[in-house]
Amino acid sequence: MAPLSIELSDVGIIAAGGVPAEILPVDSRSTASPGFVLQDGHRLMVGRTAAEQARLFPQQTISRFWDRLNTEPIRQAGFTAASHAELAYAHLKQIWPAIEAVGDEVVICVPGHYSRNSLGLLLGIARELNIDVRGFAPIALTAVNPTVDGESIHIDFHLHRCEATYLRHNGEMIQMDTASVPDAGLESLYRIWAKTAAREFMQVTRFDLFHSAASEQEVYRYLPALLEKLTDHQTVRFEMNTGEHNYHMPLQRQVMIDHARPVYAQIVDLVATLLERNELAGRPLAFQLSHRACGLPGLEDLLAAFTPSNTEELPFGAAALGAAGCWPALTGQNADRLPARHTRRPLVQHHAGEGPHTADGGTQPTHLLFLNTAYPIGVDPLVIGSSPGTDAGVIRLAGGTISAKHCSVHREGEEVILDNHSEHGTHVDGVRVEGRTVLTIGQTIAVGGPDKTFRLIRCLPADMIGIQG
Repeated sequence: MAPLSIELSDVGIIAAGGVPAEILPVDSRSTASPGFVLQDGHRLMVGRTAAEQARLFPQQTISRFWDRLNTEPIRQAGFTAASHAELAYAHLKQIWPAIEAVGDEVVICVPGHYSRNSLGLLLGIARELNIDVRGFAPIALTAVNPTVDGESIHIDFHLHRCEATYLRHNGEMIQMDTASVPDAGLESLYRIWAKTAAREFMQVTRFDLFHSAASEQEVYRYLPALLEKLTDHQTVRFEMNTGEHNYHMPLQRQVMIDHARPVYAQIVDLVATLLERNELAGRPLAFQLSHRACGLPGLEDLLAAFTPSNTEELPFGAAALGAAGCWPALTGQNADRLPARHTRRPLVQHHAGEGPHTADGGTQPTHLLFLNTAYPIGVDPLVIGSSPGTDAGVIRLAGGTISAKHCSVHREGEEVILDNHSEHGTHVDGVRVEGRTVLTIGQTIAVGGPDKTFRLIRCLPADMIGIQG
């Protein structure tokens, strides 16, 4: 059975699995399950259902149990669970049945601030649910996957804290340092922005969006879409329908940034502290933003002050998919002992122009092996797809998720390049490729399903045959 990876953030737990690996539904049809629990009488409501009613029943809702993963008693009246660990158990218990059929061995990507005690509790919770955990890895370690040597700062937001992680990559990825600021997470920012939007709304329309718990919940539900619009526009239309009336007003991006400055100041101090204690000032860095950090108005502008640097946005579920891509490196050494917390791993891809050496001293694949046939790789693209016909240079496959021209492989100078041409994506070593990537010996290319997998190999020249013994 294929391995599973779980990205454990209370903003939304994400899972990836299958061959090739892909994001899985974890909460009904949703691909993210937020860390909320609501006590409804004698019943616990967990995940998205609880999050969607959190402002309706604030006294019966808890969202800090993953951030405070411990056995200390819950001091919120009315809860049947005795500790935060029991609430974490309830959340994971709801998620696991949705994904367990896909795989039976799990790597859990955890926040960087998790202590040894937190991981011990998490392992105990998993064992109670018969989850075979093969290792733990910081979210930053598996989310970032550069193909060149260098250094990165991974910025991530959880519900109740912001984290910054310093990573060095030189043949392998190493987590060098991590720091976090409690109470500077998305919950704090969303609370500020919800109140700001409601205040601006009332000044223009005279309608108080916080006059009832139901309308307040609606503001929080609408807020992510509003922030996404503010990513590309200085002014957006803020519109709310009360059932009887439709109210709207222009909302300024700068207003939202100005009100978030107290939290943003803590984030700037966090990054500055990380840079100072690792003596990174003035060195070229890449700031890698998790999908939870992407699109927060004004954040990238603040990071631009730390020069020289560039900012890259990571896709949804990057840590879960990244863990699937480097699965052997994370689990192979733990076969006979307790799961370890990994702080380093080999890069999934080798440096451009390099790769594993073969017996003839070569470093590049020469053929694509599919079933029992090896297809030569040349400067002209070798196309994989479902296109009919008899054209040379095309490997034809059938399947509902295989495009006519799904992907192509060709030699470009000293590199072998894969170009994805399909909206369904192409997977290299289980990691989805949207555009172009460099290939190396031993990697696998999957299109349309696990039964349609190619392997990159190198065929020896005729005059080299016989030296292998």
